[in-house]
Amino acid sequence: MIIPKPLFTGARVALIAPSGPVPEGRLEPAVASVQALGLEPVVFPSCTMRHGYLAGYDRERAADFNNAFSDASIHGVICIRGGYGAQRLMDRIDWTAIAKTPKVFCGYSDVTILHLMLNQRCGFVTYHTPMPATEWYAGLDEYTERSLKNAIFGVQEPNILNPDGMPLYTIAKGVSHGVLTGGNLSLLAASLGTPYEIETKDKILFIEDIGETPYRIDRMLLMLKQAGKLRACADDEQCAACTEECGVNDGTLLLAAAQTIRDLLEGAGGEERTEGETETPSWIKAAYEAGPEHYDTVLDRGLSAIGREVMDIANRHKKDLPLVIAVLRLTIEPLERHMTDEGQAMLQWILRNAEAVDLTDAQK
Repeated sequence: MIIPKPLFTGARVALIAPSGPVPEGRLEPAVASVQALGLEPVVFPSCTMRHGYLAGYDRERAADFNNAFSDASIHGVICIRGGYGAQRLMDRIDWTAIAKTPKVFCGYSDVTILHLMLNQRCGFVTYHTPMPATEWYAGLDEYTERSLKNAIFGVQEPNILNPDGMPLYTIAKGVSHGVLTGGNLSLLAASLGTPYEIETKDKILFIEDIGETPYRIDRMLLMLKQAGKLRACADDEQCAACTEECGVNDGTLLLAAAQTIRDLLEGAGGEERTEGETETPSWIKAAYEAGPEHYDTVLDRGLSAIGREVMDIANRHKKDLPLVIAVLRLTIEPLERHMTDEGQAMLQWILRNAEAVDLTDAQK
């Protein structure tokens, strides 16, 4: 793939709104935040337009996109915000012409579909980054600002690192080689069955989303799976999750975490469950009804049940243990603040004992 020429101090960058309109009072600080990076922002018409929940009509937003790439004085293209509407532009964009003028392209969320087509049809690298009217204007933390600058100014970091205090979790160890693709889960699922469908063959897939209910995430992941997009990926799959701000506001997330672990444990070793085991355990059902004041009790009860099953897997199905531990960390650890001291101790006991199991035989 072609890597566009990096930006530089004084580079002219187009600000476009291919999706939703810029919120009132947000344009000026958004422009200032781009200037603060040493860039010269050029505000395209869509940034000041509004047509319901869109930043102008489709033809106007598509024209901005095409013009930003055709204008030789523009060195990079930055989407000022996401929202909804980028997918409506697909058949209005001149992908053949754009392929001849690769430029740094930035944005995320609804902009995912534009990233995919610039990658797949135009053959050049793009950058999933914060956006001026969404995050930049309010100020970026040191980690995010450094990562952003390194990407658009062409500074390569030797390792992929998370912010301090947010560890990376690996579910399946190994090494994969491939082009990185992906983006917002909702947009990836929406692309299926269209001429603009994501291509994952021999690629490394990454997924981001926020504010989606567990059942919708389940549905969209299932769509990708049934469409063969997960199986087509490069050899190993990895998943990292940040749930620092996810919270447990109505018991739904707790239920999803508990049910995910329960399903995984019950299916370990490929054994069929008996009729009596197919019913959702009472401690998981309680998560639906528990108010915040009862989450600790529900979690403690669930951890006791999980602890017994994890230790059982440790003895019978060692090959499944690394995945079980990873899921425990991804789904239960973020909820630790809702546990009692006894529950937190139980979680740490489970993880310590599970990780201490000799997995030598499992490698065979």
